[in-house]
Amino acid sequence: MQNCPTKALSRAEDGSIHRDNTVCTLCMQCVKVCYAKAMHVYGEDVTVDELYGRIRNQPLAWRSDGGVTVSGGEPLMQADFVAALLARFRTYSLHTAIETTLYAPWEQVAKVVEHCSLVYADMKFFSADKHMRYTGVDNRQIKENLLRLKRQFPEVELIVRTPVIPGINDSPEELQAIADFLATVPGLDDYELLPFHAFGAPKYEQLGLTYEVANLKAQDKEELARINNGLRERMGLTVKTNEK
Repeated sequence: MQNCPTKALSRAEDGSIHRDNTVCTLCMQCVKVCYAKAMHVYGEDVTVDELYGRIRNQPLAWRSDGGVTVSGGEPLMQADFVAALLARFRTYSLHTAIETTLYAPWEQVAKVVEHCSLVYADMKFFSADKHMRYTGVDNRQIKENLLRLKRQFPEVELIVRTPVIPGINDSPEELQAIADFLATVPGLDDYELLPFHAFGAPKYEQLGLTYEVANLKAQDKEELARINNGLRERMGLTVKTNEK
């Protein structure tokens, strides 16, 4: 608290340390002097060479049929970096993948997908109004990128996934609308429904934000798999067995 130049840190009545986000400048001085190592910085600036070296030096990273997946956040927000990193791995014929919303200009999408073996893409809603309400952006660009991706990169595997949130996008009508649209995507390899989880709750707490879906319960996985296979069948995709 004494080392904080903006006095953003104070002690609460229960003895815990409180950080005032309205005055904190993220100078990280508190992290440098915290003797208990209770303060952490999430994220750092690295070069492509540095990150490539770190990954290659991990002994468990090169399992049989393994590869590299860049997730996020959103990897397309750093398209130049991700493209350069994946290009390094492709030089050694390693499998490369990204997990993305595809909410980016096509130029950024193409720059990265050029170096991908597989693209996992989210489609959270078909309804533009609902997508805007819950994500803050329009989904027109996402739809356009999905329709264009396999036409320009037919060799890249494309799997679209919907994270199913109870009471928000889990209605039969919404899921069917998504499936109907994806049936028009050329060369789609698979469509997966992902069950809700609360893994993001600690991040909200760290950022001082309210986690508005804290009380939601995950769907029954077997029932979700049954719905998923029904949609796959109507889309002409392979029905999966023993899906967990």
